[in-house]
Amino acid sequence: MCDSFGQGTCSVGQLTSLGFQQHLYLGQQIAQVYSNLISISPNLVYARSTNVIRARQSCEALLAGVFENTPFLQPIPIFAAVDSDFDILEPMSSRCPNLAKLMNDMRSSAPWIEHIANRTKLLNQLAEICQTGDLPDWNSDFDHYSDNFHTRVCHGKDLPCNKGNCVTQDMVDQVFAAAEWEWDYRYFAFERFKKVSMDMGPLLSVIWDRVKNPNGFQLPRTNNTPNVFVYAGHDDTIAPLASALNISSTVGWPPYASNIIFELWSPTDKSKQKFLRVLYNGAVQQIGSCQSTECTLADFERYFDQNIDFNYSELCGLQKPGS
Repeated sequence: MCDSFGQGTCSVGQLTSLGFQQHLYLGQQIAQVYSNLISISPNLVYARSTNVIRARQSCEALLAGVFENTPFLQPIPIFAAVDSDFDILEPMSSRCPNLAKLMNDMRSSAPWIEHIANRTKLLNQLAEICQTGDLPDWNSDFDHYSDNFHTRVCHGKDLPCNKGNCVTQDMVDQVFAAAEWEWDYRYFAFERFKKVSMDMGPLLSVIWDRVKNPNGFQLPRTNNTPNVFVYAGHDDTIAPLASALNISSTVGWPPYASNIIFELWSPTDKSKQKFLRVLYNGAVQQIGSCQSTECTLADFERYFDQNIDFNYSELCGLQKPGS
């Protein structure tokens, strides 16, 4: 199989040393940019991650970068959902029946069927080399192959071979292009705002609450009011968030260490309104229908009201969240 070819010493889903360095550097850059704007203290940081080990390790690396010059650094708790099947940091089709149905509808749609049909030969070649023909998840889209090949390419590892028949660079390029189309279609084309509301509605609700009520949350144990919130998720966290915010008409697969930063600004001129700035991988974005990159809270809320459905239980067909 593709996962077993060239087996290394990492456990399944472990963050590699290169991935750690990426997040360490990201944390260093965050500290450099924001240390002159706000007081960044370990006592004022709330960190939360999914229960996936590489996400937690990514969060640890980022925080290590942010506070690398802090003497006598105390431990920073990283919180996680008690029930990993109901985590606001990931799409939860297992707990959202209508999301599972929407995904099935997407895979049954004409553009998706045509997309797969046009690449049947490639899928068959990959299945033969990687011995994945009996694994439905590997043959219904290009996501698994793309994940696998990105890891190999980024770390300079050999591509899979089987009895002298090897994955070529041209095949890799085709896989990456196919996966990009799938990410765009999944998050930016098919039932866009309905789907991203089910994907990320609960997380967006939490983010919006933090923005509206910056002093309304206290850290467990210390009761400090944090001024920095760190949420560590996955590519399928970043992509629907980017779509929900209308960051781009097409974002494709979020590269490793992708990040979305929400900045809440309070002008020194009290006659002016507070505003949000959002950055995607370091670039300032103009969100939705906001008039500029400095989006007033009123404009931001108006955009949410027009596009995001926060009635998660009803949207998913649940009696209550987590039922």
